[in-house]
Amino acid sequence: MVLRVNIDDEKGVSVEELLDAPSENAQQLMRSHAGKLVYPISRGAREERPIENLEITARAPYADLEIIQYESGAIRIWRNGELQPVVVKEMLRPIATEIGVDLFNSKGGLKNTQQLGADVIRALNARDRR
Repeated sequence: MVLRVNIDDEKGVSVEELLDAPSENAQQLMRSHAGKLVYPISRGAREERPIENLEITARAPYADLEIIQYESGAIRIWRNGELQPVVVKEMLRPIATEIGVDLFNSKGGLKNTQQLGADVIRALNARDRR
């Protein structure tokens, strides 16, 4: 059996079964590298749905913008009902800095767009509840 441990700051830890086969069959699917057997993990074709078909899971207003998170985790920025054709992370960084959201994750690296967007939305919504 081949398992993969997934660790995500937002979703936590999960274990995914990649292969359940007799060792003889599994070995035929693996390659040898540096004296070890390696099971190749293929990136399957992911279903791509248009953003307008995804459920909105979180949103927050900021100035004349609305920051929206979709069920896929994608973050988009809207202005006056129009999707903004921008690099979202570049718009989120100054907003995050202004409202006190850390740009770095727990491991010291820069947050990705989904992490930063989710944190900005949470902070904006918490600020509005005060």
